[in-house]
Amino acid sequence: MSRLSPLQSTSQNNTLFILMGGPGASGWNLLESAALLIPAQLGLTIILPDHRGTGLSTVLGCDDNDSQTITTGCITYLISKWDIEGLNQFSITAAAHDLSVQIQVYQADHPGRISIYAVSYGTLWLDRFLQIYPTLIPSAIMDGVINPILALNKTDETETKENGPGFLNSKVLYLNIIQSERWLAPNESEIDKETVLAWHRSTLMAPNNSEQTISFRAQWPKYPLDQYYAKVASYSPLLMLSGQLDPATTFPLASQLASITSKTRTFYGIPLAGHVTLNIAKVGFYCPLHLMLAWAFPNNFPSEWNDPQCIRSLPTTLDFVGATPLGQEYSMKFLNISRPFGNDSYDSIPDSNFLFFPHNSSLEDIS
Repeated sequence: MSRLSPLQSTSQNNTLFILMGGPGASGWNLLESAALLIPAQLGLTIILPDHRGTGLSTVLGCDDNDSQTITTGCITYLISKWDIEGLNQFSITAAAHDLSVQIQVYQADHPGRISIYAVSYGTLWLDRFLQIYPTLIPSAIMDGVINPILALNKTDETETKENGPGFLNSKVLYLNIIQSERWLAPNESEIDKETVLAWHRSTLMAPNNSEQTISFRAQWPKYPLDQYYAKVASYSPLLMLSGQLDPATTFPLASQLASITSKTRTFYGIPLAGHVTLNIAKVGFYCPLHLMLAWAFPNNFPSEWNDPQCIRSLPTTLDFVGATPLGQEYSMKFLNISRPFGNDSYDSIPDSNFLFFPHNSSLEDIS
């Protein structure tokens, strides 16, 4: 795992574990963003653990150089190197056990408050951890929430034309997890190629890798499902954040999860935010970041940071210009736009009034 230390040591250790998405992405991918969004002056230690199979863990690769070019030869190599039982250990549940060990060892040497912030696939990893270890940490946050029960996009992996190093992103680990448990619905034992391609054709937007991915399904040595599969942790207090324009872990699926966990979880929808809501802090909108930090460490940040009324101050219409100086700078740089695009009348995005979903409420309570 990787660590970012605070600028000055404090009397109490406050540590935030950040779980990366994927599956297959290393915590190293978040180093720059974590340092930018949570500067060292805030006094937090940030830990970026690597999921088993990527990063500073043992990388799952297709040869002795950890190639990520998936072929039938790659499958043969994996079985030869690890055998079936060995490959079975590269699972979500195994990664949850690893996280428990890391937290307990770290806590023994650095007593203090520990919280976990998870993004995208990391939210599924966190949910599995909270199912098994519900008492290890006092608070947790999910951002870009994967629904463990329902699925549209099976993962949040970004497809690239060329394979990057397995150290940063193991496509082998990605396939091992999605082939084993992300393609299947609850109580479903198998799925065929025609069904997967029909899903792909029915979407407005989807990664262009479905046929390649499903073509390896019959040969892939899938690990057996366990008792935690398609279950939801009852852990509390848990904060869930979802961007209403998230194309990867969609807002409707996050909302459905919120509706069945409202007794133990607090859910906030963030208007006009995409995948991982904290990213809007990069253009000057700090509400999701403040909500996360105040939830994780309530004694270390202003009490008003925990007030979801800040969501009402966020933009709810698109004009492609940007509502902050940073946003306007990016619009000029990437879009060459300095005036509102279109006419003078703008409609807010659908469901923009669905912002607050505190625990102990229901969808009916706020509709």
